Amino acid sequence: MRSCARLSPAQSGSLPQRGWPDTKAPRRVFRCQSKRSRETLTVQEGSRSLPESSTRHPDALEADLENTLSRATGKAWSTLEGTSATSTVHSLVEECLHCMLEESSHFWDWRFESRVHYRMAGTTGPAIVLVHGFGVASFQFESLIDHLSETHRVWALDLLGMGLSWPQATQDDSGSLSYSIDMWTEQLVCFLEQVVAEPAYVAGNSLGGLLAASLGAARPDLCRGICFLNATPFWAFMPHRESIPRALTALLPWDGSLPPPRPLRFLIQNIWWRALRQKRLLNSLLRLVYRNRNLVDDRLVENILAPTQHPSALDAFVSLLFAPQPRMDFSTCAQALHCPVSMVYGREDPWVVPLWGQRLKRLLPQANYFEVSPAGHCPHAETPAAVSEAMQMWICAAESDMPLPLEVGECRSAGDGDLQLMSGRPRNVFERLDALAWNVGIVFDIDGVLVRGKNVLPGACEALRMVQNAGIPHIFVTNGGHADELHRAQRLSSDLGVPVDPQNVVLCHSSLREAVDELRDKLVLVIGACDPSNVDILKGYGYKNVHSMDEFAACHPEMVPHYVKEYKQPQGDVSWAEQPVAAVMCMEISREWHQDLQIILDLCSSDGRQGHLAKDGQQLVKLYHCNQDFTFPALHPQPRLGPGAFLQVLRELFFCTNGRQLECSLHGKPNAPTYVIAERKLSQQLTEQAGLQQPGSLPAGFRVFAVGDNPKSDSASQELMRCIAMRHHFRNLL
Repeated sequence: MRSCARLSPAQSGSLPQRGWPDTKAPRRVFRCQSKRSRETLTVQEGSRSLPESSTRHPDALEADLENTLSRATGKAWSTLEGTSATSTVHSLVEECLHCMLEESSHFWDWRFESRVHYRMAGTTGPAIVLVHGFGVASFQFESLIDHLSETHRVWALDLLGMGLSWPQATQDDSGSLSYSIDMWTEQLVCFLEQVVAEPAYVAGNSLGGLLAASLGAARPDLCRGICFLNATPFWAFMPHRESIPRALTALLPWDGSLPPPRPLRFLIQNIWWRALRQKRLLNSLLRLVYRNRNLVDDRLVENILAPTQHPSALDAFVSLLFAPQPRMDFSTCAQALHCPVSMVYGREDPWVVPLWGQRLKRLLPQANYFEVSPAGHCPHAETPAAVSEAMQMWICAAESDMPLPLEVGECRSAGDGDLQLMSGRPRNVFERLDALAWNVGIVFDIDGVLVRGKNVLPGACEALRMVQNAGIPHIFVTNGGHADELHRAQRLSSDLGVPVDPQNVVLCHSSLREAVDELRDKLVLVIGACDPSNVDILKGYGYKNVHSMDEFAACHPEMVPHYVKEYKQPQGDVSWAEQPVAAVMCMEISREWHQDLQIILDLCSSDGRQGHLAKDGQQLVKLYHCNQDFTFPALHPQPRLGPGAFLQVLRELFFCTNGRQLECSLHGKPNAPTYVIAERKLSQQLTEQAGLQQPGSLPAGFRVFAVGDNPKSDSASQELMRCIAMRHHFRNLL
């Protein structure tokens, strides 16, 4: 008879004999037959193949025996008969039972009088706990355990209701048994506390990944890190009773607590249960899941089907179908993690496709995202060497607080597959379209958030790099000036060491582009600390007749008669100074308050020509102001007056001299024109990600997070953004 025992006869002879039966005592004896080879063998109750309790129902003992023998020998067995007599253990069975006694296999007593099976290997290194997916057990981690146990201590348990972990009771002092995310999370908590007895790195595949996230959110003290292996982001269909009004709970059907209602059990047994246990159907499903179909053999199919022979298996299946959803969904749990996170995803998974890994990467930009190929939904079973290398690199980096020895985009061969560190950026049209559903954008202030003066603030480079790697739409909105968007982006790129696209930069004067069509050929005067630069900026926007206030004052010295400043006469033709002034643009703080206040008061009271008052009190000269910061920090210990203070004085003087309010178009934060530009640029990024041609508005429900350091300016931006687009959720992060 073929056996999967790893121990030689010499080794098996040295195994401890604790738990073996007393051959002289009368015990129930079972005679079993292989379903394929028709080999028969005899096993007596009390052997290691069966629970030590002799009070269990004979059907339960038979099922346990069949499951154990199937796992040990790789064959399917059925019980022919059970008798009450004195017998010895057949020599053929003894080899199988020694297999169950190998050092890696253990049992742990838990709730509901259950014996939880787990494997343990390795003697040194950080602790790792492996959590399997639905319908399988710890046997699926055998190859991965072999790799990891060389440098780590590894535990892999069978979740309750799967593998060799089964309860003997459906109730205990804490309540009724229900196969739910909350119950399995509690099992992991107790396992780490009582068996592992220290925080560990927890890696979960499929359902196990969801449980790892739930564990990390509920008990961060037990998790040194979380590794997702093609984690499923959803589970269960019934809402949790705590998430709905109490008056509606009566409308919910059975909540999954055992025992199940008999009619429901009968219905599911005849509709789904019998069909799902067919080898042919299971084989077909596994061939969809596994990229390497050669791994889908009879032993894998029988290992999965064996636990379904347990008398409690049907009840467990019915319970999990109606078990409530977890209290926190996958995304909420993932965002609550405060430990290192890694993702290792099989690239060819048809169920949890890489798109889900990209979503998780966008949710957790700091996480490492690996893809292995060729591998499907169970990369740990198909490419254990590649998964082991990815996990060991991640754990080593986390333990030493060092970066990974693998660059983003770099691919290396790991023996049984290729391993590549991914950025999470969309790679095709489907991933780009999915990125639209991300519905998150970030608006960064620059001064005081990323840099202060010439100094880069701590963490700024890393944060910006994570946002870019995650493909999250982001822009930079600042009330700073002194340059156009191109030069500001180049300077920011140089300071941070991170590429910054000029199209993603919004300065306080960027929205002045919107007035070009109206003022292109008309005379426009500019106020600012760097007048020549500001003139060049507006000319770059498309204005053709732009001059500084200093040039205009030099041509009209009579406008400021007592001013002692010596004006330099403009070079060349100055006939432009006799043209009507169409607009005055205050792009920065004024250097000459007396001069600029006087000339603006005159022009805004006139028809644009010197000495010609406007009729009917109209303000024909338009005034644009680009920065309303009343004060700003500088080297002096007290704040310095900013452009907003200049505007406040101008408004008071105009009211005193004209008896009416000054009309002024406000730009920069926190004003509407700037955030209209911001919305347009975020929408453009979403359009480019989706590979579309025409940009549209931001999708409904799009969330914008603004990061700033000025409570007055940035808090006002929050209310303004709601006014611009009520469908957007704007959140301030100060």
